[in-house]
Amino acid sequence: AITQNNLGIALRALGEREGDTVRLLAAIDAFKAALTVQTEKATPTDWAMTQNNLGNALQTLGEREGDTVRLLAAIDAFKAALTVQTEKAMPTDWAMTQNNLGLARRWLGSLTHDLAQFSLAETALTKADRVRTRDAMPFAWAQTHWNHAGLCLARHAVDPDPALLVRARDYLQCARDIFADGSDQQIGRFDTLLAQIEAAEASL
Repeated sequence: AITQNNLGIALRALGEREGDTVRLLAAIDAFKAALTVQTEKATPTDWAMTQNNLGNALQTLGEREGDTVRLLAAIDAFKAALTVQTEKAMPTDWAMTQNNLGLARRWLGSLTHDLAQFSLAETALTKADRVRTRDAMPFAWAQTHWNHAGLCLARHAVDPDPALLVRARDYLQCARDIFADGSDQQIGRFDTLLAQIEAAEASL
């Protein structure tokens, strides 16, 4: 089961990097195979982490293909993980999964134009902020703020409130210093999202 989980992690990373649906589907199959052995009762910690990993693969595929069924399945996987990963017992894992849940709900809201999903996404990201603080976990904090910014921009596309763009820019600028010390990929992500916010501002 551990090997299947690790195989899934590698396949998901490769599929995400190469835009390869076949790899992502294989990752999902690997995580599901691991879960035939890992159970919530027998191996709760491993089971919860594999549920989170399965959710990530489903979310990546759902985002890429615009597939609400995959995104709903991702949400279910994250929610399952959170039955074990509690804020008190496993705060770091809990916050990571809350962040991932927020991202999946953001994409579902974008596809369905469902404002309730955007609100639920914000709730999940805000919960993650309780643990992923700038002092304790600066890079994770920056990632969550980047997701907050993306969420505000996505909601603006459905509910064009200029205040959302102000919030998006504020969230992104807060994370800028952390991203500036990171990889070229992270800096590129920052620049891309900032350009999208500026384009939305120019269209007002």
